[in-house]
Amino acid sequence: MIDLDPTAALVLFSGGQDSTTCLAWALERYARVETVGFHYGQRHAIEMEMRGPVRAALRDAMPRWAPRLGADHVVPLDVLGRVSRSALTSDLPAAARTQGLPATFVPPGNAQPARGEKAWPALRAALATLDHAAPSLATQLRADFASSGGETLAAALLYLVASLRGGSDAAWPGAAIERALLDAGRADLAKHLGDELGAARNLAETPATAPWQVFILPLVDGAQVRPIRLYLKRRGEDGRGGKGGDENARFVLEFELKRFGTMQLDGFVRPRRFDLALRSHAPLADSLRQEVAHIFHDRLAAAGLTGEIDFATVAQFPVAPLDALRRPVGMAV
Repeated sequence: MIDLDPTAALVLFSGGQDSTTCLAWALERYARVETVGFHYGQRHAIEMEMRGPVRAALRDAMPRWAPRLGADHVVPLDVLGRVSRSALTSDLPAAARTQGLPATFVPPGNAQPARGEKAWPALRAALATLDHAAPSLATQLRADFASSGGETLAAALLYLVASLRGGSDAAWPGAAIERALLDAGRADLAKHLGDELGAARNLAETPATAPWQVFILPLVDGAQVRPIRLYLKRRGEDGRGGKGGDENARFVLEFELKRFGTMQLDGFVRPRRFDLALRSHAPLADSLRQEVAHIFHDRLAAAGLTGEIDFATVAQFPVAPLDALRRPVGMAV
């Protein structure tokens, strides 16, 4: 029988947002934490490359965690690429299918719920490169998607949504950024950024999330790139008992706040009226609700609109189209 140390933890760490959150959770609770990652010969290795910088950033951001963070281990599993063909480990086109499975299936790497909320790791790496190679471009890109950007952020997100809907890879992030990455010797980042845009477009186009169209958009918060999930009701399916069509529109914006956790803004737009529901897992203080309601009604009045705002505390959000992509995969051994 193995004698386990209750004060130590081993975190499966890919360098992405989800595993970084798990690592921070473990560092807050255990005296010693080590990390392990698996390199199976994946073509898209940005997250593996970011594992070291992310570990270092956690030490710098939270000095009390530094003595707790132990060794990092990388386990080579490139044999998977030699015993199976996958678009993740070979030049197989992503749209192809092998033996009835998606071309991106890597056994047993995909024996987990499907994901859709990775926070643009190539964009994060591209920003770090542009900070040195083209500071003015990096500053502009950060300003466009800054969490404090207000109307500028809204315009940038709408432009990106239009790019994802339009199907043009050249529309965003633009030729200037691609050229700067190439001049910096990071053609790989330019390609990965294009791959991320393609993956976001594929997610927006998948019928699996119907009746919602899902957009995973970037929000720049300092050195981090966090995801915003935008769900748009497809035309003619307004979900409110109406006739649908172009005059009515419904959207849900889902995001994370450090103080309040995950929240949803559920908006329903009709001619001259805008109604909004704000959902959270934890109850919001009455004073905060009053402040948010005051801002909401002031903005409505300035725009010449009417409407109401409601607040709800729920254990599970009623609008969760990504759940359709998280069905567990069964494995027989």
